[in-house]
Amino acid sequence: MKKYSLNMFLQNRQWLQKISWKSPKVIGGALAVFIVLGSGGYYLINSSSAAYLMINGERIGIVTNQGTGQNLIQNVLKEKGASLGVVAKTHDKIEFAKALVGKDQVQPISEGEIQKKLSVYIDAAELTIGDKPIFILPSQEEAQKLLKSYQDLYAKSSGTNQVTKVSFEENVETKAIEAEPDKVL
Repeated sequence: MKKYSLNMFLQNRQWLQKISWKSPKVIGGALAVFIVLGSGGYYLINSSSAAYLMINGERIGIVTNQGTGQNLIQNVLKEKGASLGVVAKTHDKIEFAKALVGKDQVQPISEGEIQKKLSVYIDAAELTIGDKPIFILPSQEEAQKLLKSYQDLYAKSSGTNQVTKVSFEENVETKAIEAEPDKVL
């Protein structure tokens, strides 16, 4: 096996001498290489990496990077559940696709735009009386507190009230459900 060194390459450059540097093919090829490299460099200098936010396969908007997009989603979920003291959840499929866009085209999506497209829910408890849904409360504990306070209202011992035990005549149940935050009391 022959070993080639740089010196051997430079000494054996007969093929370089056979090339006609003024031929249209060589000039055209060199020009094409310079155009491709120059335009590629210009594109890279004037573009910025970003990511498309996609919810359930639909492109919603641009975020500066995936981390920023995830933070926006978390902020929306926190905001939707804040009035109930929980963080909302979603079943939506959230994806990010890398993108290379012009620097002047990067206008990140707002939380408001994400709220419009993102479907959210919270784990809640539905109170039913006689198989009819009455209330949706943030938790089973809240539903039990409500029922207990209702019973205590009538079972309060006083000089005129001798009731010591209260029960419900109809079937009263609570069951765990997933509910939209604005439908929860």
